[in-house]
Amino acid sequence: MLQRFLNFCWIFILKHTANTLPLCKTAPICSCVLQKAAVVLMDEEQSRAEGRGEMSETELLIMDQFTILVRDLYAFYPLLIRFVDYNRGRWLKESNPEAEELFRMVAEVFIFWAKSHNFKREEQNFVVQNEINNMSFLISDTKCKMSKGIVSDQERKKMKRKGDRYSTQTSLIVATLKRLLPVGLNICAPGEQELIALAKNRFTQVAGWHRYT
Repeated sequence: MLQRFLNFCWIFILKHTANTLPLCKTAPICSCVLQKAAVVLMDEEQSRAEGRGEMSETELLIMDQFTILVRDLYAFYPLLIRFVDYNRGRWLKESNPEAEELFRMVAEVFIFWAKSHNFKREEQNFVVQNEINNMSFLISDTKCKMSKGIVSDQERKKMKRKGDRYSTQTSLIVATLKRLLPVGLNICAPGEQELIALAKNRFTQVAGWHRYT
């Protein structure tokens, strides 16, 4: 009951504040998250290089750091997604260096996430343990009911496995990058955009081939 109430309050905050966030206030928060992610990933790589067989105290500390990092991301990214949805059209029409820097930082966080199995696992654990419905943050329609942020009892019964609640498609780290991707592509020269489009088509073909094999 408490978690459902908190989810309701969070969606209310999103709908009434995200559109008014100034970019100059958003970028420093993203920068702090990026710096924290870089430090945790560096500690993880150093621990892996030492090649300890058993779970050491250092590795447990790193897992705790990943937990805190994911918590911070899930406190900030839902607001950031709504903020980007509100401003993306204007950023595409007029070049905005701050928006481009925001894309760069979000992209770097995604790269760190893609490199680290522990990062992805902690995000999954966070979503499952807190019964978070990520789709409520990904729906940009302003007419969406606030109740969609609450996981109903019927939905909870259906969500028996971790994969039912969380997937890479609904990861907020992936979704936020997708929201900002048009801003990043807008920076590229025409030749670079063609190369990206070609890579995307090839990736789609490979993904489709694996799906039917």
